[in-house]
Amino acid sequence: MLSFLLATIFMFSFVSGTSYSSPTVKKLATFADFTENIAVRANGWLLLSQIGHATVHTLDPASSDTSPSLLYTFPNATGVTGMAEIAPDLFAVAVGQWNVSTANATKGSLAMWTLDLRHSEPKAKKIVTVKESVALNGVTYAPGIPHVVFVAESYAGYIYRIDLAKGKYKVMASSPYFLPAENGPETMNIGINGMRYYDEHIYFTNSYRGLFGRVPISKTGYQAGDVEVIADLPTGNDDFAIGADGRAWITVHPSSILVVDQQGNVSVALNGTEVPDPTSAAFGRGRHDNKTLYVTVDEIGSTGITGGVIAVDLKDM
Repeated sequence: MLSFLLATIFMFSFVSGTSYSSPTVKKLATFADFTENIAVRANGWLLLSQIGHATVHTLDPASSDTSPSLLYTFPNATGVTGMAEIAPDLFAVAVGQWNVSTANATKGSLAMWTLDLRHSEPKAKKIVTVKESVALNGVTYAPGIPHVVFVAESYAGYIYRIDLAKGKYKVMASSPYFLPAENGPETMNIGINGMRYYDEHIYFTNSYRGLFGRVPISKTGYQAGDVEVIADLPTGNDDFAIGADGRAWITVHPSSILVVDQQGNVSVALNGTEVPDPTSAAFGRGRHDNKTLYVTVDEIGSTGITGGVIAVDLKDM
């Protein structure tokens, strides 16, 4: 989920899957800060995290007024990366003191929090500091494994298993497939990035190695087999969403959304100026928007960064 900010030219000659017609795209909102991650509440409202300020904004995509409102600001921090719902309206959130230009955080500042939206006012609680980490990134939750979240460490090449009830963490999995590229740049050489749980596996992207893979997970939340690479991707892939049919919709810098099916076939769903530097994606949860993909985007210009969120209509895809 940590965003890949380098301008890169991508060649799509490797894409071999289904050919899609261009979907309808609607801009919902813009932000002054870099928009990093997205989650969808059961009531359909979006949660949007920022780096630059440690904030979470919210908006109702079904409203005629989709202006975002500030929901919560985390103290002593400059950025929020991954978010995952662990119970109805209770979210696990990765927070820390981030440097946007180098895409890492101050060692010892990164922590997992909970953000509780079950009350009239949001309540946040710091659970545990992951003192070794400099890049807590994607966060995912496996239903049926209570109080446990899985968090990517983009530079060390780990998946942490964090027990939110006990406030303890350990490395659940490590792999060369999680590590940054061996000959990558000195800064922003991001390895494992986005993560989603689906069908007893944690799926992941690796930004600089350019791959999409998965790890089997046991019913108690531990690695249950070898790491598998599903597909090669362009460098610059970021976070993603997985639909009910198992297809992954992966954001790719500077301006693309790719689709990868369970057989590893890769297709271009969207490519162009309507998706500037996309960073994350999530499907709507309501009857009227479960075919809508909400995507966080960031327009990076000479005067700074303007974040935002768009809605992509996938009902014909």
